[in-house]
Amino acid sequence: MADFTALQEAAIAGQEVHLVNLVEFAFAENTRRVWNGIGVLDLDGYEWIGTGELGSISSIKFGENDTAEQVTFALSGVDPEFVTLARAGDSVRGRDVTIFALFLDRETLQPLGSKWVVRQLIMDTIGYGAKGPSERSISLSAESIWTTRNLAAFAYWSDRDQQARFPGDLGCQFIPTLKNKRLAWPTF
Repeated sequence: MADFTALQEAAIAGQEVHLVNLVEFAFAENTRRVWNGIGVLDLDGYEWIGTGELGSISSIKFGENDTAEQVTFALSGVDPEFVTLARAGDSVRGRDVTIFALFLDRETLQPLGSKWVVRQLIMDTIGYGAKGPSERSISLSAESIWTTRNLAAFAYWSDRDQQARFPGDLGCQFIPTLKNKRLAWPTF
């Protein structure tokens, strides 16, 4: 949990404040920053574009019962550039997405303290749809870093993993035989 400043505590005690979500998508081409409000929010030297009622985030669960839950982001009414980024699979899969939270003054929309990280995720799959000639929507699923926790340790060095990536390659076939093996080096 974040440490709240005296200003935030005072705001929580008496003033009306907004708790907003900020989401930073680290696409390969560029980083897009959005927030769940209206208009542009200038914060930490970046512009955060407001999604208003057009954006949503599924419930964010925190791994109860040892599960690694997915989070789904949905955005409707997106611009063509955003759809182009969504269609480019390389710009999405395996890239970082971070969800922040921030308190804002209700009237001035000025930050009350600094933002804090709610969740760091890895983008997985993206879907997009269209209704009519101009209505576009995007849904993006993201997973926690614990999603692949059941894979074998050092999976990149197993024969099974190597065969999945490069069928017919026998370069990692001998790896299990190296356990407790002694090699004389150099041999003369």
